[in-house]
Amino acid sequence: MAIIAILVAVGIVGFVSLQKKSDVANAAEEIANVLKLAQSKTISFELNSRYGIYFDSASSPGSYTLFKGNDYSSREILADKVYFLPDAVEFSSIDFQGGNELVFNRLSGSADNWGYVSVRLKNDVSEQKSVYLSNLGVVGFDPPPSADDTARLKDSRHAHVTYLRLIDTGSEYIVLTSEGNPVSQIAINPNLIGGQFEWEGTVVAGGQDQTIKIHTHWLNDPVNDTQFSVHRDKRFNNAPLEISLSGDATGNIIEYSYGPPEITGFSSIFVLDPPGPEWQ
Repeated sequence: MAIIAILVAVGIVGFVSLQKKSDVANAAEEIANVLKLAQSKTISFELNSRYGIYFDSASSPGSYTLFKGNDYSSREILADKVYFLPDAVEFSSIDFQGGNELVFNRLSGSADNWGYVSVRLKNDVSEQKSVYLSNLGVVGFDPPPSADDTARLKDSRHAHVTYLRLIDTGSEYIVLTSEGNPVSQIAINPNLIGGQFEWEGTVVAGGQDQTIKIHTHWLNDPVNDTQFSVHRDKRFNNAPLEISLSGDATGNIIEYSYGPPEITGFSSIFVLDPPGPEWQ
């Protein structure tokens, strides 16, 4: 009887240990699935909105919220869906570009604040699993290749610009200028994809190639007006640049100087401030 009792006890301990390890794996799997859900909702522009995830390591148990909106602070609270970690599991690290929230972008499915979140057992911190989101929007359990996430030299002036004027997409174009010299004119209509402006290319400014991406998260929206997103990589951008619209004579929607010091600004009266531009 004593031998049987010992074997049963060992079996119970092993089962409990296995169950707790499973809790970690299941928690990471659920986080990955919720990230993909928020991404899918954004790409499909469900209820005319973007979606994101906010991670709360201070709550007990740890939790994360799928929210509707451009950021957690201005979200539509009634649309929140909160998920909780198992009691035996906690967050060990949350790092989405130094923050604990991310919001997906339409069309590309990427997020400006890419990074990772890790969970572990409370009573055995060696039992840990991480979920990664690459800057291309790929969700997985392995660190992204360095060429994907570390080669980019982050530009702190990557910007979202909220623009209030109704844009004539049939005739207007985006104008790129560097130090008063015309660089490029990009017609809006030929670059519309799913009702949004999407353009990426290389132009010459200051005698050197400049690589830039400009797209909209929403365009002529009756509620949200227009929001431009401008992506720049410092490896491929080393000249002053102004971005404006042909139908707006009041000024540019964004202006990048090149220093030192480096200054980012705007002059159009149709650029909302606050809350935009939001420098990333």
